[in-house]
This record gives sequence, C-alpha cells and structure tokens, in this order.
Amino acid sequence: MIKGTSFLREKNKRRLLAKVRELNETSRQELVNLMGVSKNTVSLIVDELINEGIIVEKGSKEPGLKGRPPIRIQINREGYRAIGFTFNQYELKYIVVDYYGDTVEERTINLNGTDHELVLSRITEIIESLIAKYKLIIGIGIGVPGIVDVDEKMILTSTSLNWKEVSFKKLNAFTVPIHIHNSVNMGGLDAMIRNGFVEDEGIFYIRVGEGVGGSYLYGKEIIYGASWTAGEVGHISIDSQGPKCRCGQVGCLEMLINHRSVINKLKKEGIEIAMKGEDLFFTDEQLKSLSIQSVIGENGAYLGRALIQIIHLINPKYILIDSSYNQFDVFSKQCEHMINQHTLPASIRSTKITFENQRNSLCKGSALVAILYYENYTNTI
Repeated sequence: MIKGTSFLREKNKRRLLAKVRELNETSRQELVNLMGVSKNTVSLIVDELINEGIIVEKGSKEPGLKGRPPIRIQINREGYRAIGFTFNQYELKYIVVDYYGDTVEERTINLNGTDHELVLSRITEIIESLIAKYKLIIGIGIGVPGIVDVDEKMILTSTSLNWKEVSFKKLNAFTVPIHIHNSVNMGGLDAMIRNGFVEDEGIFYIRVGEGVGGSYLYGKEIIYGASWTAGEVGHISIDSQGPKCRCGQVGCLEMLINHRSVINKLKKEGIEIAMKGEDLFFTDEQLKSLSIQSVIGENGAYLGRALIQIIHLINPKYILIDSSYNQFDVFSKQCEHMINQHTLPASIRSTKITFENQRNSLCKGSALVAILYYENYTNTI
C-alpha cells in the first residue's frame, strides 16, 4: 500500500492519464488548467510517462501562430493494455484493448458455459497466455450473466447458467488486478462511453437477449444496490397471467420478451428465426412480416410498461435500449406509446429514450471497467 507523497503522485499520474485519454490529445498547459495542479507537477509526470513509453509527443498544433506553440501529447497506443471477458451458455469471448479502448485482439471460443470449473480454467489459461504476450496489462474485467458480489468476486446466482455461489477468487493469484461484474453492467459501461456521456446524470441501460437485464449508471459509477441487484428490470412482473419465471414470479419482463419467447411464439406460426451469435437474425423478408411485427410490437409495449416504473422510481436522464428488436419501427413506437400514455408528464419531461442502432459490447465494457478502476486510484489498489 502506497502512502503519503508517493500516493498523491501516483493518483495525479492516473488522473492525468484519464484526462489525456478523454481528450485524445492535449498539452501540458491544458492539463495544468484542467487538473488544478502546478506546472512543475504536470511536467514531471509527463516526462516520466514519456520515458516509460506510455505517453508520446505528437508535435505542435497550429505552427503558424506567433510564439512557441505547445507540444501536443497523447497516449502511446503500443503501451498499456486492458483485457475483457464475457461468456454465456455456449461461448467465451475475450478482447484486448489499448488505453483508448480500441481493439487490439479479440476471439470467441465455443465451450459449455454452464460448467463453472471449465469456464474458470479456460479463463485462467487465456490470462496466462495474454500476460506473457503483453507486458503492460493494467487490469482485467470479467462480465458474468448473473448477480455478482463485486467485492468478493462471487457469482451469487446465474439463472441462465444454473450457477449458485461460484467463487472466482482463485484469480487473485494473478498480480494484475481482476474485476468481476454483471455482464449487463459492462454493456451499459460500453454504451455510456461509446455515446460520449461524461456529465453526472443518470443513465439506465437495458439489454435484451437470452435474458433481459438493466444497469443504472450515474456519471461513470455503476449503481449496484445493497445486494448487488440494482437494475434488474427483467424481473419486474408486468403480467399477472404471464408465464412463470425462473425467479419464481409470474409475468416477468424477461420471460415475455427474451429471445426464446419470440422464437417460441413465431415457431407456433410456422416461422423459424435464426440466431447470429447471441442475437436474433431477421431476413429482409421477415422484417416486413406482419406476423413478426405483431409479436415485436407486443414486446415493445411490454418493455414500455416496465420502463414506466423505472422512470417513476429513479427518473434517469437517459434510457438506452439495446436489443435485436430495434430493427423494427413498431418496437420503438409501441414502447414509446405505452410510456407516453401512462407516465407522469413531470417524470418523462427530461428523459431521453434512445434505441441503440448497434449492439454494445459486453466484452469491451469488461475491458473498459479495468481502465476506469486503474484511473480511480485508491489506497486499496
């Protein structure tokens, strides 16, 4: 544990790296103004990082101006690396990103995700190989489809994997910091950064796939709740006559609109829907099918009912919906119609709802969380 002036210096170093990452490139003087520290402090840290190969000088900007133009600096893309993992019932994915979050390497491996010993063993093997390959790894994030005790690295339960109280503490043997999180929270983090949200306003992210999960972020902080279950929108019961959920309730949003429910409903009508990875794949002809549009529109209305409760309870500034169904206009229209009809005008007035035009990456979000942990330097690191 680092204390005193050494701790303050390390904290300022990581604050500086965070600023350079957010700005893409900057100058020493801009960092002095933004960080509120002395010019000498910034210069010493920047010079140290240049010597270590973490920061590089890019040259001056606007050389035609009078006087000596400031030297621009940016993070060396060949320097720090972060790793992210996610998995489901059928496959394990990993990604290596640079400090800006851009992809360096990624791979998908088929495996039985319900076998927790197999998953942990495979992740361990991959970490060992990547640590040998990349010398400057600052952290590793792992996104798990379930309720995760982040502090204890414990998966409390995962209904999709049939896991209960599975510990990942064995990974503490690695010297690289490893962070275990709910995978939807990781998707929310990727969405937040990809959309450029930096202000301290609430963001509620919803992902529809094998299950339905939610994540509540405020600024760059994930809100976990007292028992790590904040954001579990999939288990809001919205139909008292609906099917029984794996959680024990009936009519949960997850059971009504997840991928399996759509596949089963359309199969009864003789319509087969293909899967592409973890997502549903609709042909051009199927996108125009009235039968499919009817089912997807109903799903939009179901989602709208759940979001009414989210808006009334936590009143987020932004709601981001990440779903294969976003390809259908009827999905967003039915969802918004339900919300507008049944939400208090005062609550909905300042909430912006966005139906994402591309899937956010759970895997990249897992790598990004490692970068954010690195930058948020504390005595516990």
